[in-house]
Amino acid sequence: MDTSNFEYKRDDDLSKPHVGEAKLLLGKDIDNWNISYNQIIERNLERTGKTEYEYAAGINYGFLPGLRLGAESKGNFNDSEYAIGPTIAWSNKIFWVSFGAVFGLNKKTDDIQTRMIVGAPF
Repeated sequence: MDTSNFEYKRDDDLSKPHVGEAKLLLGKDIDNWNISYNQIIERNLERTGKTEYEYAAGINYGFLPGLRLGAESKGNFNDSEYAIGPTIAWSNKIFWVSFGAVFGLNKKTDDIQTRMIVGAPF
């Protein structure tokens, strides 16, 4: 599955600038394995706005129906911030949930970051 998306972000603090984000989403399923890579370009839409170049990559394995374990990495090329860590995801017919923690690989990156995503198909 390869795709792309474009997002327009507006902060609830209206004094902050508008942001545009483009993502290239690449993924491949091989048996019970899933490999993915996302290239992210985020641009402050003001004339003097900064452009950020980021990535997110992951690999996971389906052990049981609905249960996947894996690892992910994310980073920001502009600021040389890089992190890696484990993930777990569970899904059924009603909803899915994914949880991950990444650990900074250098002094510029936060020591630990966590993320939980919950979704429902419709």
